[in-house]
Amino acid sequence: MRYSVLLIVGLVCFVNRTFSTGFNCEVIKYHQQCEIVNDKLTVIDSVILQINNRTGELYSEIELFYEKESPVENLSAWIEDSRGHLIRHLRKQEITEANAFASFSFYEDRYVKSFVLKHNQYPYRICYTYRKTSRQFLSISHWFPVVDTDIPTREALLTLKYPVTYPVNIKAARIDSPLTFTDGQTRTTIWKTRYDGSYKKEVFSPEPEDLLPFVHIVPVNFLYGIPGSMQTWQSYGNWQYRLLEGLNDLPPLEINKVKSLIQDIPDKHEKIKALYHYLQDNIRYINVSIDIGGLKPYPASYVSVNKYGDCKALTNYMKALLEVANIPSFYTKVYAEARSGEIEKDFPSQQFNHVVLTVPIDGDTIWLENTNKSNPFGYTGTFIQNRYALLVEKENSRLIRTPVLQLRDVTDGRRIDFSLQKSGETGLLLRYSLRGPSFEAYNDLLTDYNTDVINKVMHNVLPFADYHLEAWELHKPGRDSGFVTLISKLKVKNLLEVIEEDYYFSFLPADLPYFAPPKTRRLPVYIPYPVSSHDTLVYHLPDGISSIDLPEPTSISGKYGWYRILFKTEGNRVIVLRNVCINRGYYAPEEYPEFYGFYNAIKTDEKRKILIH
Repeated sequence: MRYSVLLIVGLVCFVNRTFSTGFNCEVIKYHQQCEIVNDKLTVIDSVILQINNRTGELYSEIELFYEKESPVENLSAWIEDSRGHLIRHLRKQEITEANAFASFSFYEDRYVKSFVLKHNQYPYRICYTYRKTSRQFLSISHWFPVVDTDIPTREALLTLKYPVTYPVNIKAARIDSPLTFTDGQTRTTIWKTRYDGSYKKEVFSPEPEDLLPFVHIVPVNFLYGIPGSMQTWQSYGNWQYRLLEGLNDLPPLEINKVKSLIQDIPDKHEKIKALYHYLQDNIRYINVSIDIGGLKPYPASYVSVNKYGDCKALTNYMKALLEVANIPSFYTKVYAEARSGEIEKDFPSQQFNHVVLTVPIDGDTIWLENTNKSNPFGYTGTFIQNRYALLVEKENSRLIRTPVLQLRDVTDGRRIDFSLQKSGETGLLLRYSLRGPSFEAYNDLLTDYNTDVINKVMHNVLPFADYHLEAWELHKPGRDSGFVTLISKLKVKNLLEVIEEDYYFSFLPADLPYFAPPKTRRLPVYIPYPVSSHDTLVYHLPDGISSIDLPEPTSISGKYGWYRILFKTEGNRVIVLRNVCINRGYYAPEEYPEFYGFYNAIKTDEKRKILIH
């Protein structure tokens, strides 16, 4: 996977290590220069990539992303040989420009400039530099010294030059102390590091952004549409609050419709639910930014007339609907990402990529995700659970904590009936109740895809190597249900094995992620919410079975979770009851052997057999 210099994600830097050899591509130098003059920000990026072989040509396709308020300018690129001799310059007609569409968007107010430079003799170098200028900005730099995790960066530099009278806040982590000097009028600070290209993502490792070295620089005081301050979260929230003022202007016809909708609903909770359903049924989500960098939403009147909006616009619109019902609610900014989402809470700044609505009611809070037509009312889910969010309130904006997913919210239930046959073919009836991340995946499948697509998915997700799927049914009991049910009927071969006159079979193992042995694991384990399931496996035995040898029950529990399994017979059936849970937690590499011991004990126990005569 490729990343532009401007959209660097999934990267990590290990400082002061010896570089490996044999890379297909490497960054010889990456330098970002930021300068503030007369409140105008100029950023110049310069990159030298060395392509070492044909495989490395993947990185010869360069993408530069930008917003329309700060376009890519003065783009210059050329090819050199490894000794620095010029081969050729990039021609203007070789540069393409387009909207930067995301897979979940109908439209985005974001653009990308692209070009490709290749040569037929290796190694060769692609050199490019460009400038972006901004007169209104919330961030001076959010700098990562890596272009891609798979390739090393031999030298990375960040230079900041700004007036000594211009206050900035700087947050840096996992990087050496910078050099700073001043001439009395301006201050210049330089960070320098490198990366050896050794990061490899592992199962349930923290998101790479949590391990990256970075430097984040923001202005303390700024002009972005209107003046604002990042001195505190309250001051930043005050800026957002003032940006939202006057945008709750529902048309009179819409106001009357809302009043009519809720006039016979006495309960406040049910009023909120009715208005949320009204939003889901009448307004569609698109991802589009307007005005000042997409931080100011469309007015509620625009959404009312056009029947669409992005997360900001739909949240503002929902807030306006609740105002008609005299129900207070709060525009709340959050970083939405299922695997990670924590912000730097000691660094007030724009660290958010999503907006939801919080509605205080009777000592509790209802969280409304306004972009998903099939989201259950009040469902927060894996995307925003257990992290800080900025609640925007006049003179009282503050960080609050989103709800934590509990065990009951994420535990999948499975009942599988096996009709074992001595002929070797086994009939199965599966009945699943799916919650948490499983629910979200299948809920989206039900909402966004047709039967043919769902059918293809069903043929690929069942936990058997060789089977014939005869029928399936995917069902959501109600629009606000936090689970979906999956019922499927299939035939499986070779479940029942024979030894002379006896038979045996392995019981279906728990659905657990794979963790590598300690000798190969390098990164911490980060589990953001429990991995949990409750299984009932019912094995209907063939005729003529006179005796059954059952394994002993097992119970394993400790810091990392628990595992319980027992076996019993009822008539001609063997019933396996199993509960397994891996707790949420962050476990450092030095603790991983102990964690793996717990996990491996479960996997070992699951290898036992059931013998029948």
